[in-house]
Amino acid sequence: MNPFSFFSLLSLFYAWVGLRTVHEAWRGRAALFDARVTAADRSMLDRLAFFVLIPLGVLLHELGHAAATLQMGGQVLEFRWLLYFGYVLPGGSFTPLQDWWITLAGNLVGLLTGLAALALLRAPLKPAGFYLVWSFARLQLFYALIFYPVFSSFTRFGDWVTIYSPQGGVWSWVTAGLHLLLLLGYAGLARSSRFRTWLVNRYAPTDLAAAFPGVDPDSADGQNALGSHYARQGEVHLAERSFRAAEALDPTDPRPLMNRARLAATRGRHDRALALLQRALGLIPPGEPALHAYALSAMAEAELEHRRPKAALAHLDAALALTPANASLALMRGRIRALTGDREGARADFARAAASGDPGLAQVADAELSALEGAGPDRSGSPG
Repeated sequence: MNPFSFFSLLSLFYAWVGLRTVHEAWRGRAALFDARVTAADRSMLDRLAFFVLIPLGVLLHELGHAAATLQMGGQVLEFRWLLYFGYVLPGGSFTPLQDWWITLAGNLVGLLTGLAALALLRAPLKPAGFYLVWSFARLQLFYALIFYPVFSSFTRFGDWVTIYSPQGGVWSWVTAGLHLLLLLGYAGLARSSRFRTWLVNRYAPTDLAAAFPGVDPDSADGQNALGSHYARQGEVHLAERSFRAAEALDPTDPRPLMNRARLAATRGRHDRALALLQRALGLIPPGEPALHAYALSAMAEAELEHRRPKAALAHLDAALALTPANASLALMRGRIRALTGDREGARADFARAAASGDPGLAQVADAELSALEGAGPDRSGSPG
């Protein structure tokens, strides 16, 4: 398929998805643009940045090509902008260096657009608007500095084939040097704890004193609370830093270790999560059975990720021995027993969960029990 035809079809598909995204955002605009940016809000704002604002970036990119063409005394024979894709067909007699400049100009405008959006973050924007601008700046800079250059390098299609060709002479080398510096700056900014803390405080500010009256923000409790707040915003690095600070302030507190284990599990580092939970178990006081059970259930989940159902069951047996009324743990153990072929044990656990008095949990347990009864005598399998 002709690349232009492929990208045109892709743009039409994106336009359809974009219209649905705008409709969904409009219906939920009251919650989306209130003073609180939730995880669901961030997801929607990311989609709006891509489907609504990126077409503006593409338009400015193509206008950059067109302006450079006119600047070099040429003519714009064809200008196409299909929201997420476009191109300019210049006409005229150009030197190799002029052709190189026309090709670079669109990408330079795209880069400046991303930097302008980044600068706009200093404006007094409301939380949702701030996050929307940040999402657009991030996408625009990623496209200009990483995605498009890499795409051109591998496919030999697009502007960067010309930009890094001999046509630019020494200017191609200058561009490469500046490109490298910008990439290093982009990576440094993305990894900067100070910058990311500033970002979160702008789109998801938290008042620990109000949320946790009497808690010193510089105490272990305060750092645990702050780490949990960062984790809810998807800021894993900041959350890890706060939990480590809490651990340093109070080495006898098991909660920072358990919180770090949760972060490790979300990143797929289940062995690390198990090691942290094992350390946490040694710190939990005997009079905290619920905390013990929570740690053991988290260890069971980590064991399941490694396809070790027997180890997971051992942890859940210990957790239920500590908190016999915990119907959620019974439901979890019942599912594992069903997967390993222990129908009688699974049936008992599902019945136990169904009798918990929690309507939602009882409904799930009844459904699991019905599925177990309808599966036949040979229901077994390999846990996934």
